[in-house]
Amino acid sequence: MRLSLNEVETYLRRAALGCGVPQGYAEDLGASAAWLCTQGFDGVPVVLAELEAWSAGETGLGRLTAAPTPHLAGDGAKPPAAWHSGPSAADLLRAGLGPLSFEPVVQPLLLLAAFGVYSAAKGPGLLLRWDDGTALCRNGAAYLVAGAWADLEAPLPFIQAACASPREQGRRRALLPVLDEGVSVDQGVWTRVQTLVHLSLVPASETSRATGAGAGLVDAD
Repeated sequence: MRLSLNEVETYLRRAALGCGVPQGYAEDLGASAAWLCTQGFDGVPVVLAELEAWSAGETGLGRLTAAPTPHLAGDGAKPPAAWHSGPSAADLLRAGLGPLSFEPVVQPLLLLAAFGVYSAAKGPGLLLRWDDGTALCRNGAAYLVAGAWADLEAPLPFIQAACASPREQGRRRALLPVLDEGVSVDQGVWTRVQTLVHLSLVPASETSRATGAGAGLVDAD
C-alpha cells in the first residue's frame, strides 16, 4: 500500500503516544519516521520495531553519565530507547556537551533520524560515528563520510556523537520522491502500526467528551 508522508508522520506519532511515549518525543518520532522515508530508508518498520521493543519492556530510558566522558547509558540491563537517546543527544550537543557516546540501541537508524530532523530545524551539523563508519547530518540531509548505511540497521557495539565542523564532507544520500509518489508500506506492518494507534484512543462517552476527547460539546469549541 502507499501512504502520504503526512500519514506516516501522523500515525507513527499517534502510535508512539499509544505506547506511552511522552508528547514531545512522540512528535520527534513521527518526524523521524517521515525523515527516514524521504532519505530512502524503510522508516515505518524501523519505528514500529522501536515502539514494539519499548512496549514489551525490552528498552528503557537513557541516563547521562559523566565518567570518563559524557555517555548515554541504559536502564540497568535494558538498552536505551533510541527514541529517547537521539533527541536527548542532539540537545546535549547543542548545549556544548560532547562528544558523547551511547550504549548500543536496538535501532541505530533512529539516532541518525533524530539528528537529521534536528539539523533541519535548529542548527549545526551533527556526526554519528561507529567502529567502521561515520555519518553526517546537515541542513536536514544525510551524508556518508565512511562505512556503509547498512551498518546502522543493527545494534552497534560503539556509537559516538559530536558536532560537525563546517569542513566535514560526505556522499549525500539520494532522496526519494515521496512527496509526489507516496511511501510504500507493507500492509501487515501498517496493521501493526494501527494496533498501537488504537491504544491512544478512549471509548466515546459523555465523560470522555467533557474532558477533551473528540470534537467538543458545542460548535464554538
